[in-house]
Amino acid sequence: MTVVERSDRPGGLLMYGIPNMKLPKDIVERRCALMEERGISFMLNTDAANPAVAAELTSAYDAVVIACGAGAARTLDVPGIDATGVTMAVDYLTSSTRAVLDKAAPAIDARGLDVVVIGGGDTGNDCVGTAVRQGARSVRQLEVMPEPPEQRDPSNPWPQWPNVKKTDYGQQEAIELMGGEMRSWSVDTRAVLVDDDGRVRALKIVDVDWSEGSPAPVAATERELPAQLVLIACGFTGPQRSVVEALGATLPEPGAGRQLPVMAEAGSHRCACAAGTVEPAHGVWACGDARSGASLVVNAIADGVACAHEVADALSAR
Repeated sequence: MTVVERSDRPGGLLMYGIPNMKLPKDIVERRCALMEERGISFMLNTDAANPAVAAELTSAYDAVVIACGAGAARTLDVPGIDATGVTMAVDYLTSSTRAVLDKAAPAIDARGLDVVVIGGGDTGNDCVGTAVRQGARSVRQLEVMPEPPEQRDPSNPWPQWPNVKKTDYGQQEAIELMGGEMRSWSVDTRAVLVDDDGRVRALKIVDVDWSEGSPAPVAATERELPAQLVLIACGFTGPQRSVVEALGATLPEPGAGRQLPVMAEAGSHRCACAAGTVEPAHGVWACGDARSGASLVVNAIADGVACAHEVADALSAR
């Protein structure tokens, strides 16, 4: 069995997408070493989206499993979003973790800067904590959704996911840095404002009202928020299309709902492939976030196990 990895270290999101203070990398390295002892090889610095690599995989292996996560990050469609200093969250976290492991200066450094994180989820929290630890001058976090209640509402019973206000480690550190609450809810970003050199200098933001079910701008609340580093942590739309398409699996048309591989049949992990596609002898499969969308690591692991059983059954039936 071979694991194809485009990065310089194995482990995927566990290695580079989750900060070292949250998941020490010696744990990931130990697990990878155990896998190598069992005969699994890692092909590093190799991108399966490369047509030549994809062609080799589909011809040389009996089955190919797409387990690349939901790496297609959702961005913002606002003026100035391409300014220098506006960075996708995973790119920032990857830069930070690589710097820690290599004992080098991070390529994207928050030291001495006013940092704004757009997005209130786990990835946003990791960005907040990382910026604090890098020595940011200020750290603020924006969330377009309304502020959750402090306690669970009766209309949100178990086993539903609890919609309650959560303050995680990164936010706790940023609150201490800022001397008080550094998060803002029901706030929409309207534009990225740049200086004469094309670098971000501030965000134009506005409060929004959700009382009618959708965000409506609140009059006379538009303002500027200073920022020299803006981190976009607005979630993910699915796996990167280039990887899935290179391996011949079918994706919905762009804009047609969640961009996840189409399965050959309901409940299966085997992907539907376009007519005329050269498939491995026992097909192309998908699991984890690449199949179901961004979720928890434990969910991805469980789905990977289920996929492995399906592939093993297919191989044993040949």
